[in-house]
Amino acid sequence: MPPKHQNRISVALATLTTLIGVMGLSGWLTGTKALFTFPPGLPPMAFNTSGALVIFGLAVICLVTDRRLGARWLGAALLLLGGVTALQYSLRLNFGVEPQWLTSRLHLLPGET
Repeated sequence: MPPKHQNRISVALATLTTLIGVMGLSGWLTGTKALFTFPPGLPPMAFNTSGALVIFGLAVICLVTDRRLGARWLGAALLLLGGVTALQYSLRLNFGVEPQWLTSRLHLLPGET
């Protein structure tokens, strides 16, 4: 496959990933459970996961379009979000990454799904 086609496919998939993250964030912020629980019946997508999908998708788009500095910053943000979330889970503490008013909508503790 020629590189141009690979780039188009990469951008399309990264855009889809970003949109799924935006959909999850929108669901959490508006209280629309159907936007962050799909397919229905499965556990909800965590607020952190939604944000990470947005950051990851944008980082891939930056990489494919030769915006290396943007990709680095987004990669650093993703690493920070993942690291803080992992610490939060392992230490059973709440660093405020998932605001309490969001998690209380489902009666969950931070980090639980």
